[in-house]
Amino acid sequence: ATMVFPYEAKTLHELALHEFAMKRYDDALDCWAQALGYGDDRLQPYILWNLVKLHLEMGPTSEEHRRAAEMHFENLRPYLQSMQLDGPTGNVLEFLVEQKEWEASQVLARIYFEQSLGSERPLELLELALSHRPQGKLRRQVYAALIQAHSAICSYERALELSKEQFPCLESKTDIANAYYHEAEIFVALGRTEEAMATLEKSLALLPKSPSLLQAKADLLYLLGKLEESVKLYETVLSMLKDPLEQTKILYTLGRIYHKTGQALKASTYYQRELQTTQKACGENHLECSRIYHEMARCFDDACDYERAINCCEKALKVERLHLPQATGSRRKEVLALIRESKNRIGRIYYKKGDFDSALQSTFGENNALDNEDT
Repeated sequence: ATMVFPYEAKTLHELALHEFAMKRYDDALDCWAQALGYGDDRLQPYILWNLVKLHLEMGPTSEEHRRAAEMHFENLRPYLQSMQLDGPTGNVLEFLVEQKEWEASQVLARIYFEQSLGSERPLELLELALSHRPQGKLRRQVYAALIQAHSAICSYERALELSKEQFPCLESKTDIANAYYHEAEIFVALGRTEEAMATLEKSLALLPKSPSLLQAKADLLYLLGKLEESVKLYETVLSMLKDPLEQTKILYTLGRIYHKTGQALKASTYYQRELQTTQKACGENHLECSRIYHEMARCFDDACDYERAINCCEKALKVERLHLPQATGSRRKEVLALIRESKNRIGRIYYKKGDFDSALQSTFGENNALDNEDT
């Protein structure tokens, strides 16, 4: 409901607000001083609040204005629970925090957090936000942002310290599991892989059927050189995933593992599955298919199955040439580089076979004038 004040007091209050907005502070002060003289309890807290803001604006470092602000705030205290403190500036919020107003501290923490999102110096603002002891969701957001910001600049020890500090404010199983997951990432960055695994196990104890956490464990097993265990877990994750693009990431990883362990033909079967999934999701001539053809070609090349290796390279080249006419700028340079790599790879394979004429023709021939465009 709209507050109704005595006519004269209300008029003076509104006039003071106008003068304040126009930065005519002495005139605003005079109007509010007169309005206070009417002694209306309904209007008084709003005048007092604006007088606090006015004095802090007039002289944020002035002892005289500071004492005046403190006096008006003490008179305002009995009304604080029943009114909303509108429009506080940074100076006013800092003042309220000094007056031990918890709500003001939360507002200031929120302001610092929001300023950090688009800032070039987020760490400083986030540390300020944390210093005001935000609560609830805001506290969790500040911790998460700080941990991420410190990790981004390789300040892993501070990130780890903050990670351990945040747990008392986490409520849901998902939040706690995610916190353990990110802490495990920090341990990996620090080279403390055993601690990373122990921390990741804590996360999985809370969310044992999370594909992303299981994949993180498989990644860590791979990092630790436990390839057989990692493969089993990757296969488990693959059976759980529904998103084709997520499936392709696992298939690619499995292909790399088998290729790394000397099982080139088995690796090729995973790349073949990755290719089929990509073609189904993105189209048969998506440029990503070119990369997969190259992975398959490497496998067949290492297995001395040169015909299939050449066939994969030629399919990659066909896809790349389809993309060239529409490609511009850096994209065009990327496609041209892929085309050169495909032709060179075909040439190298022909050379291994002893077919030197085909090797020269593939590498240097004028099969397509656009292929030789200067990049």
